[in-house]
Amino acid sequence: MDKHVVSEKPFSLEFIYNVFNLAPIGIVIANDQGVIEDANQYLCDAVQYSKEELLGQKVEVLVPERIRGQHVGMREGYIKNPSNRMMGQNRELFCVTKSGAEIPVEVGLSTVSEHGDMKIVVTVADVTVKRESDRKLRAISLELEEVSTPILEVWEKIAVVPIIGTLDSDRSMKLMENTLIRMKESRYHVTILDITGLTGIDTSIANHLLRLASAIRLMGGVAMITGVSPEIAKTIVRLGVNLGELRTSASLANGLKNAISLLERQDLL
Repeated sequence: MDKHVVSEKPFSLEFIYNVFNLAPIGIVIANDQGVIEDANQYLCDAVQYSKEELLGQKVEVLVPERIRGQHVGMREGYIKNPSNRMMGQNRELFCVTKSGAEIPVEVGLSTVSEHGDMKIVVTVADVTVKRESDRKLRAISLELEEVSTPILEVWEKIAVVPIIGTLDSDRSMKLMENTLIRMKESRYHVTILDITGLTGIDTSIANHLLRLASAIRLMGGVAMITGVSPEIAKTIVRLGVNLGELRTSASLANGLKNAISLLERQDLL
């Protein structure tokens, strides 16, 4: 007999209940009135209730008090239109423990029928570690964003913004916001956008640069683009991008000399 053949013999109720009770995720079974009829050990341990304390209570006992009234309405709406789905998409959900502490969770909803009665199966996953990791990743991402687009004061009233890598819409908006804030705070007269480290240029990137330069001019400053390599120059011509009166330079050194000369001529130093 092939040892890999799966037996068609049904699992015993005892086996199924052991799986339910030992599952590494919280599981609550409630009736269509929201009354808890069973809960597994993982859930009881997480919320610090014994099973006996939970049985017969409304599921709202596990919902933070500030939103219990709102939850009743959502529960009743789910009973009218049940489906297998995650609860609270794009919202942070919390489960409250017996001591009043709140645990960040992800909640799944599904329904089963037993002897013609609807039962709601609620899975509750503790995502404390996941949310903390996400928070740290967002913080690191913001720090890297600041480092990747620094605004450097290289001369009195002259700032350099080295643009490295690529320039998408989100980064462009953040860069514009930071540049204009620094211009207002430090009273820069010339802002040099150095694209020496730009990996490439297309129409979208060129337009981002032009919008940034226009914003600098609207603030009363002068914008320059430096680091224009022969390849980028040819690409700009091929794309038909009109740089207008925007000052450009092949190198940052030449751009800085031109900026200093401009300030001297205008007696702004």
